Amino acid sequence: MDGSADPDSSTLVDRNYGDRVGILPEVFQWQLVAGITEEVGFRGYMQVPLEQKYGPGIAVLLVSLVFVVAHLNQAWAGGILIILFGISIMWCVLARVCGSLIPGIISHTVTDIINFSYWWTDVAGEFDKRPITETGLDLHFFMAVAILISSLLLFALAAKKTLIARGEFGKTKE
Repeated sequence: MDGSADPDSSTLVDRNYGDRVGILPEVFQWQLVAGITEEVGFRGYMQVPLEQKYGPGIAVLLVSLVFVVAHLNQAWAGGILIILFGISIMWCVLARVCGSLIPGIISHTVTDIINFSYWWTDVAGEFDKRPITETGLDLHFFMAVAILISSLLLFALAAKKTLIARGEFGKTKE
């Protein structure tokens, strides 16, 4: 590889693997490392102290903003900034509600494996969606935002029910 942060999938496949499915073991490895390091860094080292100083709402927003900014150097990030922000909020809430980084690490890793397997191997068909800077606000954009918003709402409902069941809803974490 040439050392770039986001290798071009065709160059990566042609030069190192010959066939697109041959890249899957490395995609799994890369995304496991990303899932662990990003969850520990963003939701562990960053979120916990921010929650203690500013409360959970501000902490989640700040961590999610930094998460998005940290991914701006990725070629794929431009078209999914809103989705990155939303999924970061979900992982922040997951860490807070569970009191553990493990569910977020698993979710982050699985999400990345699915996305990068799709993008880099074409196992589910060719990825041909373009960012809104090229397409404008098209049907695909509105569908993606609708899915994101409904996922966030369902996730918030599940998190609230979990906290209520544990008798922790409305209490601040000490």
